[in-house]
Order: sequence, then C-alpha cells, then structure tokens
Amino acid sequence: MQKKVLIAGQMAKLDLLLAKKLLERGFHVLYIQKTIELEEIKSLLEYPGFSFQNHDLCHSIFLKIDEIYDLSSFSIHEEESLEEFTKRAFFGFHHLLSLAKRSKAKILHLAKIEEENFSPYFQGKKVIEALCLEKQKEKMKAKIFWVPEQISQTLQSRKVPEELINSMCFFM
Repeated sequence: MQKKVLIAGQMAKLDLLLAKKLLERGFHVLYIQKTIELEEIKSLLEYPGFSFQNHDLCHSIFLKIDEIYDLSSFSIHEEESLEEFTKRAFFGFHHLLSLAKRSKAKILHLAKIEEENFSPYFQGKKVIEALCLEKQKEKMKAKIFWVPEQISQTLQSRKVPEELINSMCFFM
C-alpha cells in the first residue's frame, strides 16, 4: 500500500524538494498551503501521486494520512505581529497534531535552532515544542527536526542541501 504523506507549509525550496524526494520513493504526497502558486509546483504536477490543496491550517483538516511534515511555522512573515504568528503557529500545529492523532500518523515539525530571545518566532516555537513534547508523553509519534542556524541561513538563500532532505526522510 502506498503511504500517504502531507507536507504543510513552505520554506525556500525545501517543501518542493522534500515532495519530489517522497514522490520518487513512491509515496502519495498531498501538499497544502494557505495559498499555492501553480508555477511553484509545476514540476510536481507530472507525478501521479501528487495532489495539492489550498488550506489555512488555522482551521481543522480531515484526511487519512500516514506521515505529516510540518514546515508551516518555520519562519515568521514580515507583516505578521507576535500575536498573529503565535496564533498561526499554535492553531496550525494543533490541527496537524489532531489529524496525526485521528490518522495514527507520524508527524515531523521542522524548527530552526537559534539562541533564546524574545522574537515572535522564538515564542511561537516554544509553544509548538511544548505541544510536541506533550504528545510524545501520550505515545504519539511526534518529533521535532532541528535545523542548525548555518543550514537555516542557506535555506534563506533558497539553496537546499541534499543531505537535509535525506535526513528529514530518514528521521520519519
């Protein structure tokens, strides 16, 4: 049986390269974002196992899925306030956790390693970490994949190291 994988959110080209790697391995990939530009996913449309959906993770989503890769709160958008980012991060991850629980799916949340500070990203990230750790106590397969700062900076330049993609796939 073909595994069904959900990729939520985007980060540089990491989301697209991850989707391509999983499709090449024979997975069915559902790619969701609040807004999707068809030009960005054009190369993935040729894969029969690829589908996409516009969806705001601040609202629940009901599917049957095997694995979830959450890139949805990897970075704060310039126009977002602390409250907006924290709300998006919390509700988005909460709804993905609920989906994982209903589907008995594994979930991997992508987070960058940074020094403690009081940035909106850091505060929102702490909420997600707490939720993930709580679910691990409940024996859910919820993990955080930490991206070192130097790789995070590389991602900002839209260059994605192949070893990062391979590590994420292996991590699940």
